[in-house]
Amino acid sequence: VLVGVTNFLCVIAVGMINGAVSSDTALNGLCAAGSGLCAAILCIGVQPILEWIFNLTTSAKLLELSNPNQPLLRRMLLEAPGSYHHSIIVANLAETAASAIGANGLLARVGAYYHDVGKLSNPFYFAENQAGYNPHDDILPEVSAEIIRKHTTEGYRLCKEYGLPEEVACVTVQHHGTLPMAVFYERAKRLTDGEVDIRDYSYHGTCPTNRIAAIIMICDSSEAAIRAMDHPDGERVDRLLRNIIADRIARGQFDNCPISMMELDTVRQTIMSAYGGLFHTRIKYPGGERS
Repeated sequence: VLVGVTNFLCVIAVGMINGAVSSDTALNGLCAAGSGLCAAILCIGVQPILEWIFNLTTSAKLLELSNPNQPLLRRMLLEAPGSYHHSIIVANLAETAASAIGANGLLARVGAYYHDVGKLSNPFYFAENQAGYNPHDDILPEVSAEIIRKHTTEGYRLCKEYGLPEEVACVTVQHHGTLPMAVFYERAKRLTDGEVDIRDYSYHGTCPTNRIAAIIMICDSSEAAIRAMDHPDGERVDRLLRNIIADRIARGQFDNCPISMMELDTVRQTIMSAYGGLFHTRIKYPGGERS
């Protein structure tokens, strides 16, 4: 509409300057206004085609990918419900944190939705999908590490298989970077007399190369760590978040990422302000009833 109105006014102005007949000037102005409207209609109509041909990451594409009925998200809900719920909470944190530092909040939300889709290959080897039995208790730590590590590369493969854009797919291999899997590393040290190479118990992904991946890395670790805490309070959560961010910095996870220390602190503060509503407890009612 704005382009059409601008075209109309410009044609009228030029016609008046040139002393054109008023009826011709008005007709030309209406044609110019119509061309502006047609351009907008063509733009909206062609956009989905260009998105499909070039796999572009537009706001419309991101909104489409955030639909719970998307095939990958639907599979997550049915096959790995714990991971799906975890991803929803991480998405809420990541979107808020990204918006707080001026990054693309919608991209952060969608990236977080899909960051753990690789767990679909072995959903019950991840704690959030287990119901009492932990299969890692019966296998060697190096086997456990390989299974857990694989979910990053498997997630990238699934994203590409389902036609997700690179900006979303790359989060799957960047949200753990090259961090060690401390649980399996410590278990291996207890079972082995000799030296244990920590690289054998680390993720083989890529360190975050953009602010969105860095935010999701922090939010992913924070959600899991806060949920594992007994009776988390503000002081303990703040100390935990500071330690998580400091550990990632010390391990060089943000060396190739254009995120500043001030932005990392803003992310921490944002998670702090949001955790109370996301990790609240419920009152126990007599007889197990709730109002």
